[in-house]
Amino acid sequence: MIRRDIVEDRIVVLVVEDEDNSQESYKIGLERHGIEVLQAFTIDDAWAHFSARQDKINIIVMDACMPYELDTVPLLRRIRDKGYAGPIVANSSAYNQELSMAGCSHESKKWQTVKTVLGILKISG
Repeated sequence: MIRRDIVEDRIVVLVVEDEDNSQESYKIGLERHGIEVLQAFTIDDAWAHFSARQDKINIIVMDACMPYELDTVPLLRRIRDKGYAGPIVANSSAYNQELSMAGCSHESKKWQTVKTVLGILKISG
């Protein structure tokens, strides 16, 4: 069962993605369903958001290259090592399999990200 943020009763999704257009698209699509979106455009941003709200984050969407090839894999492992057991969606144009092997629980094509997240949350889109 997906837990909701106790204070606001909102689902929280951390989106780790360095492309502005993708971030904006995901934010609009998820917020339309009342989901709070934490936007991380860098690995440092992602770690800061995660560290501050680890126990409130319901799903993480993880790009692989920010901006270098597979540079989010250490972040992904660090998040899992900190005990995060929730869903993490591999969301890369080319490296979903590598992200899954490193700890992602789901995979999505970039153009299907909102639909994938809503499906995991069992929210009709």
